[in-house]
Amino acid sequence: MDQTDLFVPIKRCCTCSENLSTKRGQTIVLVKILVLAIIPIIVLVIQGGITIAEDNNQVVTQHKVEADIKFSVEIGLLVHNLQIERGTTSMYVSSGRMDILSVVQSKRTMTDISLNALGKWISLSTPGYFRSRNTFFQRLREYRNTFDSLNKSSSEVIQFYSYDMDVILDWLGSIITNAKYLTETSWQPLIAYHMILLSKEQTGMERALGGVYFAK
Repeated sequence: MDQTDLFVPIKRCCTCSENLSTKRGQTIVLVKILVLAIIPIIVLVIQGGITIAEDNNQVVTQHKVEADIKFSVEIGLLVHNLQIERGTTSMYVSSGRMDILSVVQSKRTMTDISLNALGKWISLSTPGYFRSRNTFFQRLREYRNTFDSLNKSSSEVIQFYSYDMDVILDWLGSIITNAKYLTETSWQPLIAYHMILLSKEQTGMERALGGVYFAK
C-alpha cells in the first residue's frame, strides 16, 4: 500500500470562512451580525435596569424619610401638648383653684387635636393601651375624669403623664436607631430632633414640679 493512501483528506468546518454565495453561509453571517449588535444592547438594557432600580430605591427611601420626619413632628406636637396638660393639671390638683379648670380643659382639647392629627399610630403591644389610638385615648379620657373632684395628688398626675411620654419617646428613638434605610445625612436630623424632644421632656418635668411647688 502506498503511503499516500494513508492520508485521508479531512474537511475542516470553520464558520469564519463560510461561503456567502450559499444560503447557509449567508444565514451564519447574518447571525453573527445580529449577535454582535444584540450584545451591547443587552448590556445597555441591564445597565439601565440597574440604574432604574437604584433610582427607585432612592425615591422609596426618600419618601420613607419624609414620612418618618412628618410623623416625628406630629409625635413631638403630641408630646408637647401632653406636657402642657400635665403641668396645668398638676397645678390644678395641687392648688385646688377652680379657675384653673377652664385652662386645663382647653389644654385637653389641644391634646386631643394633636392626637387625632397623627397620620398613623405607634401600635405598641406593651403597655396594652398603646395597641391603638382609640385605646390610648380612652384611657386618657377615663383618667381625666378621675380628678375633677381633686381626689388625685400632683405627684400621681405627673407620674401618669410622664410614663406615657417616656414610652412614646423611647419608641421614637428605637424606630430612628433601627432604621436601616437611613443614610448619614437623613439619620442625623432625626437623631437631633429626638434628642431635642428628650431634653424638652426633662425641662417640662422640671417646670411641672416647680409649678406644683410654687402653687402650694
